[in-house]
Amino acid sequence: CRRKGCPIDAQHARSHRLNIAPVATMDAVQLYRAGKYAEAAAAWSELAQTADDAASHLTNAATCKMELGLYRGALKQAESAVARAPHHLRAHVVKGRALAALKKPAKAQNAWRAGVDAATAGSDVVVLRELEQLLTDDAPPPPKPSVARGPRSPQADLAMVVAAAPVRETSKEAERWVDKGVPQDVLAQARGAVEHRTGQDDVDDAIATGYLLVNTNRLDQAIAAFDDLLSKHPRLVAARLGRGSARALQDDLQGALEDFDVAVEVAPHVTDCLKRRGQSLAALGRLDDALRDLNAAVTLEEKSSSSEFDADLYHQRGAVQHRLQDYRTAARDFALALEKDEEGSQRPRQEAARTWNMLGLCEAQLGLVAHESFVKSLELDATSRETWLNLGQAARDRGDADAAKRAFMRCIATDPAFCRGHHALGLLMYGTGDFLKATASFKRCVALAQKEDADAAVGALYYAGLCWSALGVFEKAEEYFVRALARDPGHVCWYARQLGRFYGAALDNATADAEKDILGVFKEGHCKRHAIALVASAAPRKGKCRPSVAAKDVKAATRKWVNAAAPYEGLVQLENCPGFLPNTRHHRMFGFMVLHAAYVARRAFAGNAVNWREVYEVVVRWRREAEPGDAVWWIDGLPEKAFAEGFGLHTPMQSGQLKVVRYAKYIPDALEVVKETLRRNVPPGEDDFVERINEAITLAEVHELCGKRDFWCTAPCASEKTGEDLGGTRITLQATKHGGFDFSIRTPGTPKRWKLYDRELQYHWEKLIEEVHDKDRVRERAAMMFYYWCAFGPLSRGSACCGYAVLFGILLAADCGVPSSLPSERQIDWEAILAPDASTFVAGVRPWLADSVEAALPDLPPPDEAFSTLRDRLGALL
Repeated sequence: CRRKGCPIDAQHARSHRLNIAPVATMDAVQLYRAGKYAEAAAAWSELAQTADDAASHLTNAATCKMELGLYRGALKQAESAVARAPHHLRAHVVKGRALAALKKPAKAQNAWRAGVDAATAGSDVVVLRELEQLLTDDAPPPPKPSVARGPRSPQADLAMVVAAAPVRETSKEAERWVDKGVPQDVLAQARGAVEHRTGQDDVDDAIATGYLLVNTNRLDQAIAAFDDLLSKHPRLVAARLGRGSARALQDDLQGALEDFDVAVEVAPHVTDCLKRRGQSLAALGRLDDALRDLNAAVTLEEKSSSSEFDADLYHQRGAVQHRLQDYRTAARDFALALEKDEEGSQRPRQEAARTWNMLGLCEAQLGLVAHESFVKSLELDATSRETWLNLGQAARDRGDADAAKRAFMRCIATDPAFCRGHHALGLLMYGTGDFLKATASFKRCVALAQKEDADAAVGALYYAGLCWSALGVFEKAEEYFVRALARDPGHVCWYARQLGRFYGAALDNATADAEKDILGVFKEGHCKRHAIALVASAAPRKGKCRPSVAAKDVKAATRKWVNAAAPYEGLVQLENCPGFLPNTRHHRMFGFMVLHAAYVARRAFAGNAVNWREVYEVVVRWRREAEPGDAVWWIDGLPEKAFAEGFGLHTPMQSGQLKVVRYAKYIPDALEVVKETLRRNVPPGEDDFVERINEAITLAEVHELCGKRDFWCTAPCASEKTGEDLGGTRITLQATKHGGFDFSIRTPGTPKRWKLYDRELQYHWEKLIEEVHDKDRVRERAAMMFYYWCAFGPLSRGSACCGYAVLFGILLAADCGVPSSLPSERQIDWEAILAPDASTFVAGVRPWLADSVEAALPDLPPPDEAFSTLRDRLGALL
């Protein structure tokens, strides 16, 4: 892979610098990324003469000269950068590396020590740690000049090395060499660097010249030179490897593969041949074949007596395993590559940084905390936009919004034109309920998207439309949905568009109700993401879009509810449970859900005829309208056929090798339910089998007990009314490739099951009304209703949130006090799903419910007055 001496400086890649000369700066960045280091150095040198942030530009120019092997020129510009900005740490890094390359290790150490001493409170800590590491390491070897790169996969780094002649002059001078003939002293030096040389000076000179052409990006000429050489020596390994690499750089992967096939045929014992062919196969998507070659290359290298093990072989094999979704094996390979680095591998820092990054990705995809691996990668290369992006996504996945935002901002600062960085920041802002900031990021993503970013652009348009829908600006949402569908006519945003048109026309209609007005066929398609053609005829009726929702239009009665709901907004946030972002929109919604449920319950306690479903319907409506991206429907409102077949909710705890960060904690509890089911079905006299069940503690062991067959079992859910088993959730265990398992809960909503739970919930609702003056009984009865609601799972999405809202609403309406928060490190909806009966569940939550804060339901205008229309409800959520 391209050997780089130092990363491009990102210490001051902030908006104030980019605003000075954005076009010139981006040109320089693009030149650097294209490997045109001489031109990039010239561009940054020119910027340094006019821009305020001259030190950064000088440092970047010095970095480019390090790439070219022009160490004295690099030293001169790094020294100029230090002179202008003594506290600019990256300049000290590059200065020391230039001195080390000039074989002045003592002076290099002094330069790095000066950088550490120059650090201030505002210095970049990643660069500071790099300086400290350089001081503790032995003097690193001089960074090698850049070499030609080979095929790159869009999903994995599959770079290739062509051993090339060091380019010790400027690119223009090198080009003159190619045009007029390379001097003999340079050719002699190049000849010595060529791998697989023949010992014939004229042939080796021709090979070295071809590699020089590759290094100066004159690929057509390089291929022509190798064509000429191969016409005389068709089985010359070095020429096959050189031409194959040049072809790969031109994206002629099939041509590259043909050359590498010949190289392997001639020299099957040479790891380099197998490695390059493996990389080409991987880039072509032939992953199994690529893995075969890379396995063979690793075996040869492991048997070799050479002390210089090619650590990159493990990285390349790990990259292929990663694409095959065998994350455990891939992680082992990346760890082996890093072990070789510790043993003295000569891999450049940026290659090691990529390995740390890939290890972090594997850890994240296994459900592990990947933060440390990404940090180590950034210590080695702080300019990797992909690593900053991955660090942010890892933080977002574990629910740390602040850390995710910092990482995404650094990603964008590293490369302002990286559209996926803006997309990721937009998704984070959407996930935290900051829709206006989210739309700004999505707009920027679309503007920057290139052809290969088509999926990100469509996704950004879709989410921007959802943002405007959530804000009640449906005309604007329509614009974004139309643009998304123009790019991808079958995109799921078609459903959001139809709902947006329905809501836009119904903003001021007091009788409009999506649950009643929209056909079941559309709801089913929305839930299952059916093809548009299957449901187009069932799309909601359309009308003229009403004026947008505005905060100034919120009625006085609505404002009273806004103020009263504030104390209950945070109750929805799970405490110390990884994977859940704090969402201000959901918090505000939840406050209204609690108050509205309490108001309906208070009416029932006062003697009005209210059934159990009515108290849940009001919170379900809030949940649906507050989050336009979610399909929140009552399952019995789906078409009769879908309802009869049993529409199933599906929530994974483990998917393949990935332990889902939100729910993996409950794998042991769910596995215990499975084991208890097995115990109940063991025939008498099979004590040995019972013992094996008791000893099984992993998914694999339980799966093996069942003959390695996939299966599901139904968790028990005993009726308090009749004692019969109502049938809880289905727990499913299925083997997947690479030793993984899908372990999930699937809750079927069938008519028979619906009748059982309908009767059970109505029974407890009526008992609750009878016992409303006994606060202890109210708490227990409210908990029982929560238990059966969670086991029931009557919504296509959002059942847990709605269950919590009704639980708190009942407690508030009955003057029982309300817990100050959800219990720490627990998800009581999962505890309800996995508990065998209501009494067991109630016993587990009784201490939490008893530890409540006094709260009284305030005297508020009736909900029909405060929230008579969708405009009122959306206005309250602004």
